[in-house]
Amino acid sequence: MKPISRRSFLERSGTGMAAVTAIPALEVAVQMTGLSSSSADVGLVGGRVITVNARNEIVEAVAIKGNQIAAVGSSAEIETFIGSRTRVIDLKGRTAMPGFIENHIHMTNSPQRTWINIRPEMVGSIDDIKTLVSERIKQIPAGEWILAWGYHPERLKEGRHPNRHDLDPVSPNNPVAFKHREGMSWTFNTKALRLIGVQDDTPDPPGGPLQRDEQGVPLGPMFDNARAVFIQPNLPKVSEDGFLEGYRWMCGELNRHGITSAYEAGIRNPEQVSAWRRLREEGRLTVRVSLGPYPIYGSDWNPD
Repeated sequence: MKPISRRSFLERSGTGMAAVTAIPALEVAVQMTGLSSSSADVGLVGGRVITVNARNEIVEAVAIKGNQIAAVGSSAEIETFIGSRTRVIDLKGRTAMPGFIENHIHMTNSPQRTWINIRPEMVGSIDDIKTLVSERIKQIPAGEWILAWGYHPERLKEGRHPNRHDLDPVSPNNPVAFKHREGMSWTFNTKALRLIGVQDDTPDPPGGPLQRDEQGVPLGPMFDNARAVFIQPNLPKVSEDGFLEGYRWMCGELNRHGITSAYEAGIRNPEQVSAWRRLREEGRLTVRVSLGPYPIYGSDWNPD
């Protein structure tokens, strides 16, 4: 793969910077700064507003104009800034505070919400996982990938990774791929191993060991840099529309938990950036997002 600089990557993706702004940082005024031209757009009244200003004050109300906090104070003081078009939200004693900042997240994984959930909360054994795979097979055509995420071998009854001998009998015609909950390890059935380029005599790539049986044949589980060599290039690709749909869902989930800013730590292709730009253009980007290109993917590996 031809190397590409971060600047070129971002420019080709339709943006010249590594940040997509949903809402500029709110500037909290100490008490009341006033509005120069018109009434506030939003007024929060009747609550406990944690300002996090220099004196760490807690007040009753806040007035917001555009993307800036225009004034904080008592509900009576903020009444001055409320006009006929101001959206007034009565907090009814509840607390309002600055949004949380998520400093490391992989929002590009949001399309994985449609994968089978095999976290420890959902399954207790490899047999439980096989049952979920069997159910998914009934819903899809032969040959289509079955993808799952969240397994934890130490918390399975068997205390080990599922392998191709577990998965081949239940899914002989569909490739199966499971992502470990920590994201650095995966396991596959035989059909999936062949599709990602792993044969019985395939050597380990540098920094990417494959778990093997006593004869040295890969069993399915693989780790670390095997992702860059076998997994990332060969799993089904998510389209730009797929990322866009996932980002819409992700923004809603983050907002639901009080998160208003997030750092995406794993941008790997232009489609992932373009989808953020499209979300902003359609007016549904409700999180301040900073994008961090992930640098290690892209080099070819020659086993010879």
